Amino acid sequence: MEVWHISEEQEWKAEDLSRAADILRNDGLVAFPTETVYGLGGNALHQRAVLKIFEAKQRPADNPLIVHIADVSQLHQVMDEETALPEAAKVAMEQFWPGPLTLLLPANSALAEGVHPNLRNVGVRIPRHPAALKLLEAAGCPVAAPSANKSGKPSPTTAADVIEDMDGLIDGVVDGGACSVGLESTVAEIFDDHAVIYRPGHITREVLEDALQIPVVYAENLASSDSGESPQSPGMKYRHYAPEAKVHVWYGDSGRILVEMMKFIDDYNSAEIAVISERDFTGRVKSWKPPEGESYIGALSRELYRLLREFDRQGVRHVLVQGVPNTDMGAALMNRLGKAAEGRVKEV
Repeated sequence: MEVWHISEEQEWKAEDLSRAADILRNDGLVAFPTETVYGLGGNALHQRAVLKIFEAKQRPADNPLIVHIADVSQLHQVMDEETALPEAAKVAMEQFWPGPLTLLLPANSALAEGVHPNLRNVGVRIPRHPAALKLLEAAGCPVAAPSANKSGKPSPTTAADVIEDMDGLIDGVVDGGACSVGLESTVAEIFDDHAVIYRPGHITREVLEDALQIPVVYAENLASSDSGESPQSPGMKYRHYAPEAKVHVWYGDSGRILVEMMKFIDDYNSAEIAVISERDFTGRVKSWKPPEGESYIGALSRELYRLLREFDRQGVRHVLVQGVPNTDMGAALMNRLGKAAEGRVKEV
């Protein structure tokens, strides 16, 4: 696997990424940083490249991919141009692109079939990370890119995470440092009079509603793991974001959360437990709390996947997590925690 180290201090140039772009054009796989998580990129127009993505990730064949483009001039390559865009969708593009918002748009027939299996729509976004934008510009083709990890595991937020999962399975990775957001993009479908969020993310329901001036709701009756439905968006149907350790989440009254965590620590081998909380558990178990001056929700959103991977490396068997209110950015965080915990979520 080739690794291209790109310094944040240098001036970003497309030619710096010419080798990686050439690999993408020729149906190879390149992982690259975005502001959310690292993506595993392949040419979205070529089925051969798309099938390689599914094989490397061991990803279920009906789980759709998000297509990344360098700018709106590439929309014609990924979107059915005969379908008129709602005005609210244009507003969303103007306000949130580049950025962590994926829009479900009518798919262009030129896209590889595996990108949006059995679906009329395809997820499209313009990432904000400068390395991603320069790579997409140099490649000159739309790039399908799910998170660059084995399916089901926590998403990668550093190049080292990608190498841990993908070494020997892909052609290379662009190392652009740690991701600044840390959770996957919001996925939304926008209509004339309302919008539907299929995966919560950094662009919250409240922010979207304020920007678009139409009602924004979360999708209901999401495809379950045992249903025959094709998921409308990544992150809906299958096991996601889960480490080897068992994740346990409590939310509600902070005092009761503390009581539940202490009971668990007393009942199990403390050497095999890690705690993620606003409170300081130093000296009792492995633990993390937000840095001084940072909010718990903001810091944990950025650090969650890194922590889950790090605790796995340390041999932790149980990760105890203080949950958060299911509003604003907390909705995205609780969505990921709920999937990582695989049902071990309790209100107290």
